[in-house]
Amino acid sequence: MTDDTLAHYGQFLDRHQGFAQAACVTYARGVDEDAFIRAFGGDPAEAASRSLRELDAELAPYHYNQIPCALLVTRVGDWLVGIEENGFQGSRPEVLRGASAGGTAVSVYWNVNGTNRFAYHVAGRRAVGFDMYHPEERWGGDPDALLDDMADLTFDAPWASGLVLAERVSGVRLDDAMLAGVFRRVFLTPVPEDLVPEGVEDRAALDDPFVRSVLAEPTVERLPEITRFLAHLVARDTGVHEDPLARTALAVLDARADGRTVAVDGLLAQRLTTRADDLLAESRRERDRNAFRRMHAMLGLRDALHDDPAEAAFRIYWSGGYALGDADASLVNSVLGRCRDRALRDAAKRGAGR
Repeated sequence: MTDDTLAHYGQFLDRHQGFAQAACVTYARGVDEDAFIRAFGGDPAEAASRSLRELDAELAPYHYNQIPCALLVTRVGDWLVGIEENGFQGSRPEVLRGASAGGTAVSVYWNVNGTNRFAYHVAGRRAVGFDMYHPEERWGGDPDALLDDMADLTFDAPWASGLVLAERVSGVRLDDAMLAGVFRRVFLTPVPEDLVPEGVEDRAALDDPFVRSVLAEPTVERLPEITRFLAHLVARDTGVHEDPLARTALAVLDARADGRTVAVDGLLAQRLTTRADDLLAESRRERDRNAFRRMHAMLGLRDALHDDPAEAAFRIYWSGGYALGDADASLVNSVLGRCRDRALRDAAKRGAGR
């Protein structure tokens, strides 16, 4: 039975190459269709009947990086099925929270770069999540909830295996007839990302007074403070806070966060780059992971000096993703990066409303 089902999905993906490259399929039971659509950030009142081919025609005029998020919805028995070709909204916990609020939701997502996720949510909470390349590394409130259904799945064919598992949970088979049918099509306004990822709300690292204050009020006015905080976090975690160049950069960021005007040595950025180049050479010569992290820290401090507060906050956050080794520090970096994004989004909304 497993072999037959795997063969079905393997052949299905072979026949639908566009779908096989990147797609997200979300199954939900216990929520009505309008609520399901709203969970994705869609407006049920603006839904229209479309086939997948008709949706492709609607999206064809858009430039590839301006294509709107779209969802196709159909019902199979007690289950709703949401299909996103080249989309991923249904893989997000912010969406699955609403989609599973009345019962259960399952999502299978993959893209052409190999990014993927299987997710199983119950009553608004994640029970199981995993990367389909590494199904043994599961997370969530009940990571073994699907273990019996997964027992004979090797995930050698990861996308097909994920669809097999989704079928076992839902009893719904994705096939040619479904994909050729007519759906309820909605365009989506992506649901805002949670400031704190699900499951880590109680981590002590988030009790820092500054982090709590930004979470309570993430505004663009706080961006220089966010940049300063992350710069010190990265410098301390990697040990570059002892480097004179790093101390100079940190002093500039401290002054900016305090609203003070400070003259910046025009050669500081170049010196930080040279120091980073030296650390990169050291990391390659000595195969030293810590030197590699320090290299990214130096580049992050350089980029945090950017004149645009939004760009500066983004760049130190981005460098922190490579430089930070401590799990708590990485969590704080992620959360403050999300606060930056929320602040900019809210400011853009206010500007558009004027």
